[in-house]
Amino acid sequence: MDDFKRINVIHGPSIALLVENPTDLKLIDKGAHGAVFRLTQDKCVKIYADNHNAEKEAKSYKMGQGSEIVPRLYEVGDNYIIMEFIEGISLWKYLSKKEEISFDIANKLVFLLKEMKRLGFTRIDSSLRHIIVTKDERLKAIDLVYAYVRKDAKPVKVFTELQKIGLVKPFLEHVKNIDNELFNEWSAMSELIK
Repeated sequence: MDDFKRINVIHGPSIALLVENPTDLKLIDKGAHGAVFRLTQDKCVKIYADNHNAEKEAKSYKMGQGSEIVPRLYEVGDNYIIMEFIEGISLWKYLSKKEEISFDIANKLVFLLKEMKRLGFTRIDSSLRHIIVTKDERLKAIDLVYAYVRKDAKPVKVFTELQKIGLVKPFLEHVKNIDNELFNEWSAMSELIK
């Protein structure tokens, strides 16, 4: 299971990451900070190009342990974290495919954003691409490198992305029935995004 330690993830000439993988481990995804590989049925490893980002994300996962929105953390190393593998698709793909947002998903998204705040995340804003919808339609937040680094107390990116797929108004209609105080706050914010 330590095969992953032979994988090298480095910054390329641009912002893209280069991955040298001499193992049979399957690359699941790669982003700005690291590459994720499937280890077992229920575990994956994220290997970072920069150890500092590994430390920041490990802190976020540690602080979120016990919360239903954060994947379970199993192990932390110098340039990697081993965490729960979440089977599902991004909320971006899920909503784009459905072309609607149900009350249930809206309610779960509101819960996720409130839970991020409860956990003390200073970055409440998250890309819909970094929220996974599981097979049983639970929502999990991933890519938490900046959860305690950046200060984004309002979900501007969430609203910008919902706007791109035409779901801001339906989402706000659900929010109105979920939390009127948030509805008032977010309605004002959504007007600024247009």
